[in-house]
Amino acid sequence: MQSRDFHNITLLNCYISSGLNVESTASIRVELEGKQLQGSGSGNGGFAAFFDAIEKLLDEGSFKMPALLDYEVHIPRGGNIDALTECIITWEWQEQEFKTRGVDSNQVLAGVKAAMRMINLRMQSEKH
Repeated sequence: MQSRDFHNITLLNCYISSGLNVESTASIRVELEGKQLQGSGSGNGGFAAFFDAIEKLLDEGSFKMPALLDYEVHIPRGGNIDALTECIITWEWQEQEFKTRGVDSNQVLAGVKAAMRMINLRMQSEKH
C-alpha cells in the first residue's frame, strides 16, 4: 500500500441507502478534471450500490475498474459503537495485485474511501 495521496477525482457527496428486503441505492457527486458529475447506482449492499454508481460515471470516460479480489473490514475491539473501522481491499489489475485502505466510523464509507483511493492511484499511474 502506498502512502501518497492523489486527488484526480474527489468524492463531493455520497448518499447510500440500505434496508431489509430492498435493494441498496447510492447517489454520488464527484469532481473530475474540474467538472462535477452526478450518478446513481444500486446493488445488493451499500458498497455494491456505490461501486455501481462510480463505475457508471467512470465508464463514460473509458476508465476500467480492476477486479476486486478481497474485501476486509477490521473493527477494533473494545465495544465502542462509533469506533473507526478499517477496510482493506485487494484489487487485481493487469495480473498484479495491490491493496488500498479506507478508514471511517461507517464501515461502508471505509470501503468507499478504499475504492476512491484505488481510482486515484490508477488514474495517477495512467498519467505516467
